[in-house]
Amino acid sequence: MSKKYEATLQVQDDKLFHFTGCMGIVMVCTLLLSEGWGTLIGIGVALGLSFGKEAYDEKYGTGWSWNDLYADGFGIAVGAIGAAWAVVW
Repeated sequence: MSKKYEATLQVQDDKLFHFTGCMGIVMVCTLLLSEGWGTLIGIGVALGLSFGKEAYDEKYGTGWSWNDLYADGFGIAVGAIGAAWAVVW
C-alpha cells in the first residue's frame, strides 16, 4: 500500500474519532442531565473540548486543523438530533 493511501486512511480515522467523540458527549449529556439543559451543556462541553484540543495541537502538536473542527461540528449536530429523537421516542 502506498504511503499516500495510508495517510488518507489515517486522516479519515482521525475524523471518525472526532465525529463519534463529540456525538457521544452530546448524547450522553442529553440523556443523563435534564433534557433541555443537557443538550446545551453537551454542546458546550463538546465545543470546549474541540477548540481546546485544536489549541493544544497548535502549540504542541501537528497544528490547527479546521477539518477536525468540521468533523466535531458534524458530530455535535448529529448528536443533538439523535438525542432529541431518543428523548421524544
